[in-house]
Amino acid sequence: MYWSASTISHAGSALTNVALPLLVFGLTGSTLLTGLVVAVEGGYSGGASWFSRIVRMRC
Repeated sequence: MYWSASTISHAGSALTNVALPLLVFGLTGSTLLTGLVVAVEGGYSGGASWFSRIVRMRC
């Protein structure tokens, strides 16, 4: 039971990691915004913490 639920959860996360940048690019046509979405989404290590640090510095 646990393994099947875990597999479904990971598959959903993987699909979101692909679909969200495609959606942003399709709606905006901006590679910059698409790159930011990938970075915040965790496309590289520390993406969310980097983004939150920038937001805190601007406020």
